[in-house]
This record gives sequence, C-alpha cells and structure tokens, in this order.
Amino acid sequence: MISPCPYFFISAVCFLFEVAIALGFLGGATIRGSVGDILVVVMVYFLIRPLFSTTPIISGAIALITGFAVEFLQYIHILEMIGVARENILYSVLGNTFSAADLVMYSLGGVIAYSIDRFLLVPRLHKVQSA
Repeated sequence: MISPCPYFFISAVCFLFEVAIALGFLGGATIRGSVGDILVVVMVYFLIRPLFSTTPIISGAIALITGFAVEFLQYIHILEMIGVARENILYSVLGNTFSAADLVMYSLGGVIAYSIDRFLLVPRLHKVQSA
C-alpha cells in the first residue's frame, strides 16, 4: 500500500495555488487559463491516487477524464442550462467557456502528474518501505 501523505500534500499545494490564482494573487488570465488547468488535473490525480489505491495510469486517466468532462460541460453551457448565476462560486470554479487549448493543458497536467508519481514518488516510496 502506498503512503497517502506525499499525495495529499501535493494535492493540497496545488489547491492552494489554484485558490491564489482564482483570487488574483498569482498571474493574470494567461496563468489562470493555462497553469490553472494544468494544476487542477495534477491536484485531482494526487487526490484520487491514495483515496482509491489506483495505479498511476488509472489515476491519470480518471483525472484527465474529469478535466475533459468539465470542459464538455462548458461546451454545452451546462451552468446556464441549469440557471447558475455568473456571481455564483460554482460558475467561477467550473467556468462556462469551452477552449480546445484547455484540453491540451489538461493533458499536460496528466502527463506531469503521472511522471512525478511514476518516476519520483513511487521509486522513493518503495525504497522507504524496503528499508
């Protein structure tokens, strides 16, 4: 079994960066639209991995599918369809503007999360468990 601590820590750090970006403390629209999209998939990945004890590839797939699903919901303007006001925090969190570039950023986030886990965390965690 994997130790959940490093995974939850990385997820929490990503969340804090996401909040800082959303509140305007870090960067502008470009940062929010690119780095924010990358970080959200990384955050979801590192939250899923220990909670469900999935493999790195499964966690990456779930995180990526989640990002793509949110983008699809933006494409069909789901928040407008269900009557969520622009002032609602859900509108800020999920967004309502589809962008194909976001799909690329989500994919990049999935590759980054998988790579960090597979090539940095897993070998170190196995090394600690073996000792």
